[in-house]
Amino acid sequence: MNTSRYNQVKARVHSILDNPSKADHVAFSVQLLIAGVIIVNTLAIILFTVPSFGIRYRFFLDPLINTCLVIFTLEYLLRIWACSSSKTLK
Repeated sequence: MNTSRYNQVKARVHSILDNPSKADHVAFSVQLLIAGVIIVNTLAIILFTVPSFGIRYRFFLDPLINTCLVIFTLEYLLRIWACSSSKTLK
């Protein structure tokens, strides 16, 4: 990938994750997905702390919590990677 395309992709990722436009449907969908993952993860953690429920549904909650962790980690890494395209840093 040439430098120009690389910088375009980096800037696009930054605009999606950090500075979404109200008219950008992709950014809105990504923000909605992240909000949904936060809600699902919060509910899964709450249910996991209830002893009877946590033990009974551990086979479902463990992979769900781990999947949320992977999504959060990917989001965080993308934010770190894309932050250098921020206009406030230049």
